[in-house]
Amino acid sequence: MSHVGKIYFLLTHHMAREAVRRVEGVAKIYIWLCSQIGRPIDAPWTAASQVSLQPGADLPDVQSAVEAVIQEELANIHEFSERLVRGELSVW
Repeated sequence: MSHVGKIYFLLTHHMAREAVRRVEGVAKIYIWLCSQIGRPIDAPWTAASQVSLQPGADLPDVQSAVEAVIQEELANIHEFSERLVRGELSVW
């Protein structure tokens, strides 16, 4: 059993850290995932982000890379959940 809200909460923080680390031009990012009863955990009802850019960066230059990070992390959500269960990831 899993609590999708708790997993999404932790995963969005992880996604945000990865986007800032991996996508040049991203200064800060907020990511939201919203579940829906009956949907698979790796297919949220909605995924959204709000990006603050570094000086000189433009949204079209980072948009596809940010979306790729979000999709990649969603594709690996089962591995992420297993790492949580094993205590490999900090939950504060």
